[in-house]
Amino acid sequence: ADWRRLPSARAGVDALSRDRRQVVVFLDYDGTLTPIVSDPAAATLSDRMRAAVSKLARRATVAVVSGRAREKLRGFVKLPELYYAGSHGFDIDGPGGLRHTVSTEVVPVLGAARDLLETRLRGVAGASVEDNRFSVSVHWRNVSEENRPAVEAVVDGVLAEAPFADALRKAQGKCVYELRPDVRWDKGEAVLYLLELLRRRASDFEEYGDGEDSDDGRDADAPPPPPPGNGDDATIAPGEWYRSVLPIYVGDDVTDEDAFKALKPFGALSVLVEPSAQKATERPRATHATHTLRDVDDVQAFVEALSCSFR
Repeated sequence: ADWRRLPSARAGVDALSRDRRQVVVFLDYDGTLTPIVSDPAAATLSDRMRAAVSKLARRATVAVVSGRAREKLRGFVKLPELYYAGSHGFDIDGPGGLRHTVSTEVVPVLGAARDLLETRLRGVAGASVEDNRFSVSVHWRNVSEENRPAVEAVVDGVLAEAPFADALRKAQGKCVYELRPDVRWDKGEAVLYLLELLRRRASDFEEYGDGEDSDDGRDADAPPPPPPGNGDDATIAPGEWYRSVLPIYVGDDVTDEDAFKALKPFGALSVLVEPSAQKATERPRATHATHTLRDVDDVQAFVEALSCSFR
């Protein structure tokens, strides 16, 4: 769908108050909970947004899903009751002692790539390298138009060398290149993992993926969590639980499309935060989202309204 033709998510809040399904809310960080800024380290969360998310978390399960390092997310948001999926879901923690990581063996390779990128980009004004532990971000928002191709050339050059060529892959976001482990895992896989974890907890299953530095081994070809269907010994059948849940995902970046797509079979409310008129070219018009919000202020109003919709 063309995001310019989608309805506002705020218009549907009244209908949600009549929906009896359990709400699980996933929120991106940069460009969603806080405006995108030129200095990534300055993307602090406002007190009003923090209060709105905190109120929502008292009424629903809330997770923050971001390309940022998990520790940075926790430092920005400062709400210990939330789930946090950092580095595009490669590093997850949350209530009940949850700690789940994917591809920990690639972290030293990412560290070496970070060091090499910092060296080779030192002469490109405005370029910066951010270490997210399970990913490396190369920001080029502040790079002049004529020097931007040079940034991508450096990234591609590093990825072509050993040991990076066989271990890492490049992804793109808003004015950023991401180097991640070359495995089948992204924000979509992360939200499916969290949904399945919540189902198993509700069914009083033995936790999967819990425990310090657990790695579920899904680094390559393992299947995703079970889809809505029946077929195990749970107190609540999988299909029954999934039909009782309404996932809501709010994000602004192209990386959030993986989550929009993954949640589509569950009847999710997938909300794209629209780019500003000046930055409309930073993302494609096509989206898997079902609704939109105008900006961060609109997200805050939506979160506040959503909190008040629960009886």
